[in-house]
This record gives sequence, C-alpha cells and structure tokens, in this order.
Amino acid sequence: MNGMISLKKFFILLSLSIFLTSAVSCNKEDDVKKKNTQKSSSSVADSIADKTENQITQNTINNKKPDISLPENISPAKSNYVMDDAKLLSADELSMCNNYAEWIYKNYLINIYIATADNLGELSPHNYAQNIYNEQYGGLGSGMVILINNATNNDYIYKQGRCETIDSTAETSAFLSATKTIINYNSYGAGIIELMKLTESLPQHICDNAGLFKAEEISILEELCKDKNVSLLITKNSSSKSDEEICREYFDRRFTDTAGSANALILLNTVTGKFTVISDSTQDYQAKINECNKLTVSKKYLEACKSIISFFTEQV
Repeated sequence: MNGMISLKKFFILLSLSIFLTSAVSCNKEDDVKKKNTQKSSSSVADSIADKTENQITQNTINNKKPDISLPENISPAKSNYVMDDAKLLSADELSMCNNYAEWIYKNYLINIYIATADNLGELSPHNYAQNIYNEQYGGLGSGMVILINNATNNDYIYKQGRCETIDSTAETSAFLSATKTIINYNSYGAGIIELMKLTESLPQHICDNAGLFKAEEISILEELCKDKNVSLLITKNSSSKSDEEICREYFDRRFTDTAGSANALILLNTVTGKFTVISDSTQDYQAKINECNKLTVSKKYLEACKSIISFFTEQV
C-alpha cells in the first residue's frame, strides 16, 4: 500500500504526545494551577508550532548540519531524478538527493524520483505521484516517487512492484525520522534522504518485479548472490522490448561502474518461462540456460534460479 503522511502534522502529534506525558508527571499543585489556565487543543498546537519555528530559526543561526550517512561509492549523477517545483532544496541538497537517487537506481535496480510541489491541481497526492512515475518510467518496473506536498501538507510515497513490500512500520519510522531532521536542521534534503533509505531495506540482487517468489525464497536467492556481481531480474515483460534488450539495459545499468569479468544479469520471463543472460564471463553458459529452462517448464522456478545463479557465483 502506498503511504501518505503530513510531516508537519506528524511532528505536532509527536510534540503533543510529549506535552501530555510531561503533564502527567506534574505534581498536584501544578495540576491545580493548570486547571485555571487550560488551553484549547488548537492553542497548544499553535504554541508547539511557534516553538518549532523558533527552534528552526535558532538551528539555522547556529548553522547546525544534519549527520547524513550515505554509501561511500556514490558518484555525481548523470541523469535527473529530482523535480523541486516548491523550491525547498538548496543546490547542495538537490545534488545530494540526485546523486543518491542514481546510486539506488543502479545498485538496487529501483526506479526512483523525488518531487516537491506547491500545487497539485485537481489531483490527489496519489494520482500526482503516479503520473510522475508514469512520465519518468512508463509505468514499468519497480520503483517509487517521494512527493513532498506543500499544497495540502500530505506528503506521499507512491510505490510500485517490489517497493510495495516495504514494511509499513519501517515507512512510518522513516517519516518520523524525516520529520525530526527537517524540524531540527531546517533541511528538507536530509529529510528526503531518510525516506529514500527505505529502498535499501529491499533485496539488492533479486529484483522480483513479477512477484513470483515468497519473501523467504527471495532471501535464499539473495544469499546466493551475496558479495557477487550477479543479479536476477524476474519480469513478465509487458514492454515492447525483447527480453535480450531489457537484459542488456539492466546489465549496463547495474554493472557500468563495476570492474570484473564475472558480472552477470540473469532475466527470467515468467510468461515464457525462459532465461536470458548478459554476462562478461568467458565461459559458455548456453547449456546452463537450456538446462534451467527445462526446470521452469515443470514450474520448478526456485530450483532453476538457484542453479543458474550458482553457475555464475561459483566462477568468482
């Protein structure tokens, strides 16, 4: 299920919870005084919002910077993955988000895009984000669009394919972390990074875009690929491209920056039950493909995938 939440409202609820918890611990004398100075819920929220503004201002004055942890092998992006229509990001933040997005796009084979908006027109956050995904990626593959929605403050993550398997509790925690980062450091860029990190909870090597395997089966295959330059793409291929074309595109996407002679992108088309492989391996792997294709005829998909993955990982 795709997620929607207001970062500002989330923070107010959190602050209100802290406020109420503190109130319970007050002594009876304070309670009597409070009865004479009760505030409405709205005034409490206004007070919290005022304090939040002051905190942001103070942090900005002090030039406090968030502690952002990103993978070490991130390079400057060659493509664009950010549309900052609401002008929330500094030049450095935009570059940071864009570079990290391309790293995710290549290393996890996840289509990702970040958008900020002041006006959604007549569209819901879901439809607005989905339209962006369709425009950027043709509605294909697995991916997400992170929408920072200044129009109604209902920020939203549109998810498709294997991104829909992201744990809902983890997503809520990520929104909370993003909120705290934005409030503490007045940095939307750092907050967006917290949401983008959800992608790293997904398998890196097994890209089951067809939903063929259960989570435990994907874990078995992922373990086989661990620390190896081998990835498996499972697809129904609803595009106009051939399996070989898609396999080549994903191989170039995944291994462009990876040196070695045993890189392999394995594609399984669940409609045809056929494997396609692009690899720079010097070994002849056509016999292995034929062997595994026979297994898929009998619906032995897990056995077939384990066999063909092992063929390439054992070469390293």
